[in-house]
Amino acid sequence: MTTGKKETEEKKPTPPDIECSLRDDAEEKLSRSPKSSPDLKGQTPEQLIHELRVQQVELEMQAEQLRVAQLALAESRDKYLNLYEFAPTGYITLNDKALIEEVNLTGATLLGVDRKKLHNARFRKFIAEKDSEPWVRYFMNVLAQERKQSCTLMIQRGDGSTFLARLESKWITDKSDGAPRVHVAISDISDIRQAEEALRESEVRFRSLFQNMDSLFSLYKVVLDKNGIPCDYRFLELNPSYEKFIGMRSSELIGRTLLEVFPLTESYWTDKFKEVYNTGIPSHFENYSKELDTYIELSIYSPQKGQIALISSDITEDVTSCERTFPALC
Repeated sequence: MTTGKKETEEKKPTPPDIECSLRDDAEEKLSRSPKSSPDLKGQTPEQLIHELRVQQVELEMQAEQLRVAQLALAESRDKYLNLYEFAPTGYITLNDKALIEEVNLTGATLLGVDRKKLHNARFRKFIAEKDSEPWVRYFMNVLAQERKQSCTLMIQRGDGSTFLARLESKWITDKSDGAPRVHVAISDISDIRQAEEALRESEVRFRSLFQNMDSLFSLYKVVLDKNGIPCDYRFLELNPSYEKFIGMRSSELIGRTLLEVFPLTESYWTDKFKEVYNTGIPSHFENYSKELDTYIELSIYSPQKGQIALISSDITEDVTSCERTFPALC
């Protein structure tokens, strides 16, 4: 009985049996293939060998093209990785629960935490306490809308220090699993905010100086004729001392030209204006204005192309005093 069972059992395939099976399968598949052409039957062995060699060369060429494509893809991937990892902006990917899934080196540096420890960390813990609620509102708005949204928040690093950050975020649907992801670009704008505050303080100081200076200040846009030659000067700005000196308010002067307001202005004044406009070199001189019946000390400069600025002082009293005291010298 035992012997009969052994005889009826199927033999396990040996390696040669497997090879034969694979060859049989391949031949069967080849026979069913549309490319299995009966034209080969009538060819000589030399023709068949030539055909095989041609196909071999084609395969080698295809393999080379594939290798080149793989190298180009690897190079492109490396460039992307460099751009992503070492970009000056931090890039963070969050899931819909605001947990960190990916972060580049810059982002990890900004947060002050080793990148490995950031995976699945809640981004909210890096938001300063005072900005926690604005962050929640911002994140919910990002999830609710397709357009990119921005905000400014105070970020707290891993060591407890803080910096002012600008966040630009947009949600997308991940093609791999269909889940929403939020891409966040984060930048440290502390230096920019400090520069803005310094600029505002500077503007306040300048405006205070402008409003309270004793000298007469006026700014003009240069009016050119059809040949590109300065022919007049349109009031852009003037300080209170200038208003007081000529007895007119800024609202009455701005938009009008110098020769509309003072049509009898002598040419030696306007010639100096042209010279500064053409050369960009500041000028300083004194002269008498017949229309104002005043001796004026004047400094002229061009703050930017197409403009001239005048800082002037009434020196009539000094000149007349000199004429009385030293008539031969004045």
